[in-house]
Amino acid sequence: MKILMIGAGALGGYFGARLADAGRDVTFLVRPRRRSQLEATGGLHVESPAGDLHLPEPKLVTADELDDHYDLVIVTCKAYDLDSCMADFAPAVGPGTLILPVLNGIRHMDSLIDRFGKDHVLGGRGMIFATLGVDGRVLHQAPLAVLDYGEIAGGTSPRIEMVDAILSGAGFEARLRDNIMQDLWDKHVLIATVAGSTSLMRATIGDINRAGGLEFMEGLLAENVRIAEANCHRPSEEFQSYIRSIITNPDSTQMASLAKDMDKGGRTEAEHIFGDLLNRAPSGADLPRLRTVYLCSRAYEMRRQRETLPVDDFDRANALLDAGDGKAALKLFREVADKTGRLDAMHSVAHTYLYGVGGVTKDHDAAFAWFTKAANNGCPQAMYHLGMCNANGYGTPVDKAAASEWYRKSAERGDEDAMYELAKRLETGDGVAIDMDEALNWYREAAGHGQKAAVERLQDLEE
Repeated sequence: MKILMIGAGALGGYFGARLADAGRDVTFLVRPRRRSQLEATGGLHVESPAGDLHLPEPKLVTADELDDHYDLVIVTCKAYDLDSCMADFAPAVGPGTLILPVLNGIRHMDSLIDRFGKDHVLGGRGMIFATLGVDGRVLHQAPLAVLDYGEIAGGTSPRIEMVDAILSGAGFEARLRDNIMQDLWDKHVLIATVAGSTSLMRATIGDINRAGGLEFMEGLLAENVRIAEANCHRPSEEFQSYIRSIITNPDSTQMASLAKDMDKGGRTEAEHIFGDLLNRAPSGADLPRLRTVYLCSRAYEMRRQRETLPVDDFDRANALLDAGDGKAALKLFREVADKTGRLDAMHSVAHTYLYGVGGVTKDHDAAFAWFTKAANNGCPQAMYHLGMCNANGYGTPVDKAAASEWYRKSAERGDEDAMYELAKRLETGDGVAIDMDEALNWYREAAGHGQKAAVERLQDLEE
């Protein structure tokens, strides 16, 4: 069975790498920028509690290179990127192709069925805590790694049993489900509750509990359950108890990725989660908490658009970079940065120079200058990269003390990779005086954010 994995990010990179490592025929459909990164860093790297792995030469293809049909297309993009992704992988869909989406929410199911027909679409649910490191590594942050799948109509069939045989035994938990649509609704309710609470409060579950916000979270859960029930998919009492175990934990450091996207000023899936739930609610339903969450997310998007103008130019620059035209993208990124002072535009200029993306000649001096400009204006990611530049001599002489200082500045602003790098230096005295107490504190802080290397080092030190 030929598998096309849409994307090689945290989700697609992890499951796709496991499948490829198990001998399955997996090709990753990636954008030119991701392809350049993977090629520059020696392939696809996965760090995981289940065992690290490295694919030095993963099979990669860009949209313009698709020239054959695939048996199984696994879709792992963000919900807001689905339209462009469908256009990209459409040439891979033949008469017998099955499409397995692993996205948040429910609305993507309607979109895929409208585009490709119900007979092509399966239901899928991924449960994993993973992210991408700054260098493109897939960082699997906890043992959980589950991929659920099933027929939309429920039950089993020869074709879903064939999919089950391919996905099973590949280093993650693969589960054929009899009622996958109920599973999707269960996850929808879970995400809407956790993401709704943490994005509205801009805090972790533990923070909200300690602030006296448990009643709000429980009320939001009840509203989301009522919507699911109105759509004939009420979560079981057991699953509701599972959600309550999450939201009642006063020590939880969990914050939904949607809330983290807001903290970074990035685009969110709020419309596909909160907006879609409201669209599926019974007419006139009393949903004050969910409506407040949705209003907050909409206000965030309006502010983001207002404060990041010209947003169209920045989006066009990213589109150019994805299309492989790094030189045109770089020019537009610089124009946006100069006109608006956008930190993400400054960082994009520096990042493009550092890695030589899309045909741009690598220029470490220019990268260092732009990272400095962004860092001096408060960009944590640029501070992290300045630590990397000083540590490795990219655009500046090697200066271990300066590297440690930039990692500290980035860590203090919440970057978990910088926390780990600072802790390593405090432990070994690399550019900074040895201080094991402070090193342990930073290892613990990074581990609390799910930084895998910090978790492992902390375990070694505390044994």
